[in-house]
Amino acid sequence: MKKGIKMFDVVALLEDMRDRRLVAGQIGTVVEILDEEVFEVVASYEKIEDRISQLS
Repeated sequence: MKKGIKMFDVVALLEDMRDRRLVAGQIGTVVEILDEEVFEVVASYEKIEDRISQLS
């Protein structure tokens, strides 16, 4: 398991996954660790830039 990513971490997508209707910058929460580099993430339709601007 990757040392840096744990259950319930908030993560951001680094590149588009158009076939899954996901775009870079979308944020989500890790809900399951399937393998060392495979994670199930519940994605938000909000982008990280939007969240940062809301917190400012």
